[in-house]
Amino acid sequence: MTEVPEYLLERSRERRRALGLLGDDGGAPAASSDGGASPAPVAAAPAPVAAAAPAAVESKPEPPKPDSPEVAAAKSRHKIPMWVLPVLFLLPVWGITYVQMMADEEVTEVTALSEGAQVYNARGCAGCHGAGGGGGVGYPFTEGSVLLTFPTIDPMLDWIAAGTTEWGVGNVIGDPNRPGGPHIAGARAVMPGFSQLSEHEIYAVARYVREQLGGEELAEADIEARDLVWEELGGGSGGAGGGGH
Repeated sequence: MTEVPEYLLERSRERRRALGLLGDDGGAPAASSDGGASPAPVAAAPAPVAAAAPAAVESKPEPPKPDSPEVAAAKSRHKIPMWVLPVLFLLPVWGITYVQMMADEEVTEVTALSEGAQVYNARGCAGCHGAGGGGGVGYPFTEGSVLLTFPTIDPMLDWIAAGTTEWGVGNVIGDPNRPGGPHIAGARAVMPGFSQLSEHEIYAVARYVREQLGGEELAEADIEARDLVWEELGGGSGGAGGGGH
């Protein structure tokens, strides 16, 4: 017989031992307690391979919900440009300023008597005859005194334009038969002439002295006639006039 090499025998024994055909000591497997041969152990079944998990299916994103009619209307509405905001902010300020400017420029209605009052105070008449016409260094006008001197308005217009110097010192002013005696030019303060005033200004100041300070009472028709004269002389020109009363 051909001698089997020892290493081959050892390899065979290890294989048989692995299969349970040999005991731990290398001999035949031990007999069972009932005298029969012990059945060879069955090799462990290989562990079941876990089934591959199904590939995850990517879920599609849900479509966005449609906007409500109110939101859609707000989004579609035209936006105000940013540069307009300062303009909108300044509009109320400009409006208030404009109204105030227009109010300041409103023209007060000018009448013959209002123009006469302005001339009386601006030209220094009040300095001699008093602000209320009660007199001073000049003759008084109140309580009808001026109406006694000038029963009608026309001679009074001439006196205002001429003044003491041109009228002549010592000459009678107005009615020589004036109750209580006539007024004499130069008997009191020297009155300057006001010929540099316009005709409607002289007429207006004469009316103011007679009607406002002297208390002259006129019928409505006479007032309207005087208003017409004042306007024909140029009073209230430029749309600001309004008669005497």
